[in-house]
Amino acid sequence: MFPSLLLILLLTALCALSLVLVRRAAAEPGAPLATDPGLSVYLLIDHSNSMYDRGNGVGSDPDFLRIEAARLFISYLGVDAGPVHHQVGVINFGQQAHLLLPLTPLADAARRDEINRLLDEPPRLHWTDQNAALELAYEQLFDQGQDPPGQPAVVLLTDGKPEWSNQPSQEEISAYQAATRALAARYAERGTPLFIILLANPASGEDPEISQIWRPLWQEVAPGRFFEANDSADLLPIYHDIAVALSGDQTAGAVVDEALSAGQPSSHTVPVEPDLARVTLVIYTDRPETEIQVLRPDGSPLQPDDPGVVFGGSAAAARTGAGRGQQQIWAISEPVAGPWQVIFQGQGRVVVWKDMRPRPVTPTPTPTVPPTAAVPPVPTATPTPSPSPTTSPTATPQPVIGPVYVPAALLQGARECLVVRLGHASAEHRLSLRVEDPNGQVTVQRLLDDGRAGDPQRGDGLYSAPFEARTAGVHFFTWQLQQENRLIASWESRMVVEQAAAWEVLAPREGERGRVGRSLAVEGQWTVGGTPLGPDQIPADSQVTVQGEGPSAIPATSLSMHEGRFRAELSGLSQPGLYTLTVQATGTSPSGLPMKAVGTVRVALYRPLPGWAWLAGGLLAVGATAWAGWYLWRRRRPRLTGQLIQIGGPPLDTGSLNLDLDALSRESIRFGGPEGDWASHSSAPPFSLSVGESVGHTRRVQLQAQEMDPGLGLDLNNPKSIQEQSEVMVDGQPVRGVVDLRDGAVIEAGPFRLRYENLLLPQAEQQILGSHWSPDGLIG
Repeated sequence: MFPSLLLILLLTALCALSLVLVRRAAAEPGAPLATDPGLSVYLLIDHSNSMYDRGNGVGSDPDFLRIEAARLFISYLGVDAGPVHHQVGVINFGQQAHLLLPLTPLADAARRDEINRLLDEPPRLHWTDQNAALELAYEQLFDQGQDPPGQPAVVLLTDGKPEWSNQPSQEEISAYQAATRALAARYAERGTPLFIILLANPASGEDPEISQIWRPLWQEVAPGRFFEANDSADLLPIYHDIAVALSGDQTAGAVVDEALSAGQPSSHTVPVEPDLARVTLVIYTDRPETEIQVLRPDGSPLQPDDPGVVFGGSAAAARTGAGRGQQQIWAISEPVAGPWQVIFQGQGRVVVWKDMRPRPVTPTPTPTVPPTAAVPPVPTATPTPSPSPTTSPTATPQPVIGPVYVPAALLQGARECLVVRLGHASAEHRLSLRVEDPNGQVTVQRLLDDGRAGDPQRGDGLYSAPFEARTAGVHFFTWQLQQENRLIASWESRMVVEQAAAWEVLAPREGERGRVGRSLAVEGQWTVGGTPLGPDQIPADSQVTVQGEGPSAIPATSLSMHEGRFRAELSGLSQPGLYTLTVQATGTSPSGLPMKAVGTVRVALYRPLPGWAWLAGGLLAVGATAWAGWYLWRRRRPRLTGQLIQIGGPPLDTGSLNLDLDALSRESIRFGGPEGDWASHSSAPPFSLSVGESVGHTRRVQLQAQEMDPGLGLDLNNPKSIQEQSEVMVDGQPVRGVVDLRDGAVIEAGPFRLRYENLLLPQAEQQILGSHWSPDGLIG
């Protein structure tokens, strides 16, 4: 017996020693962590010129809310409690991409504060090249000799289109789009989700190139992960939602969003449900001085060093360049269920997001009767009398699930209410529905018999769950009934979601023109996911009709099928004008679901022109050709380029000065004095701008100071005043003769301060001077 006991004690000691060594190794710096590697995320942040305030109120994010949103994202992943260790890297980009921060662990609060300080005061990076940022992120993730330690992901923020020229050719645009698609394909091959955030610029208006070319491209390369912010204030909720999606949590969204009244405390109740492994409260205010307090259900304040609490965030200083608000992120493990309170004291806007992580369910197998071990009888002094027979107690009925209503098939985009009957249930039981889509994504929702959200009637034993068929393919449903985290019963079923068929009108095309008196051909086809259905896939019971509205009556006409397409000829259209044709197709899907699709197109019918109209058109064409030749001759002449923006001084006769020199199409202009092109209310030393030498595809602009007439309001008794009023300064230096202006040069003429901008100059000078070029060097 003693050898066996000694062996047991020895094994126990070895196990304890191993556990100590493992924990010590995990605690030592540089030791490998025996945990989930977590996420490896790169944040790609646009710092091109258009993101900043350029002196005239134009700028996508002059308040640097993109920095606040990045801080919130970093703090959120940093407090992600549990056996995970997330890492984040940051790349700033504009005309070029710069690695601001390689992948860095976020578990340490001091390290997160250091990263937040590193984000301060981002520099202007001129034009915009999103592909350069995507390429650099890919190199950092996968071209460093080994794969990243965690699940990789990339989040790109930009305010619009790539810019490398004022007028890029269609070939250049197509080549850039192809490169973007190739980069997205490389990320997809590596299983790396790509999130793209498009920030609109309300001050500059809607750019048609963004809406027609670049927004569709971002949506294409980031399917399901494209976000559009209409204002920079929308960046914080977007970054929050991305962090929640990557961490795998569930969110109730913004449970508080209000503007505080000065001097009045504001208290908000945030309910915390039972059976949560963790709840995360994300709190943001746009004022750093706002006081925030979180109270538990018993009224005790929440402290950062409380057991089971991980705290992150910042109260950034209100300085220009980075951070004007305050963030607090509380991750609370095993939270007490009940009403929690968040109290604010101060002014400004406050937002509270509530995110949750349910306690994992441990399924309990159906209980079976274990074999009874033979127990040796224990002798008693006196025999125990047998009890008198009693009536057997009535067995408590076990809760059961069923029947369940799940349709065998649905069309993609359809909504259905799934209903299940639950018998013999009590308040102690919890019913949930687990849905796994064809991509392996799992969602879990709790079902209630409360007569709301589609439930037929409160307390009738029927539990309902709304379901939207978003993804085509086979979905698996599992109803689970639990009691105190024990699985009592379950029910499984499946459903096929079919892609909904659409109708494509092939002829006539939208906006097509036709002649009165001729028949109009109508042609169309069934498509699924943009792909036409073959002859053997078209519903056999398809019925296609076309109706029209316009100057002439169009009776309903059926289209007949020929080689997979439906065709018809409309005749009798005798009146010119705009006609609207509506083609309606009906049929049955392979699963027997009714399908209906509608296509609409507008066409214009016209009468042929008489002979005199053709003659007049010929004369107009000759005149237009002559004008075009004259216009091209003018465009070949050298002209001023860039912009001149007033940044100080009194307004001119026509208001504040904001000149687009390219649009003026002139070789020189004069400012100040009675003979100037732009005269002012008060006296100012005159100067002129003229075309300089060529630099690449643009030209330098020269400034020449003019002598000022002493009789134009100068204080003749004060020589110093005469000198100050008559001198023209460029970047703080008086002008003697002629100087070349650089991009961003500041011109001072008396009380007026102007800034000259020409983004093409730095790019052209860099190509000429190579590595010796400096954006701060004054040319001339």
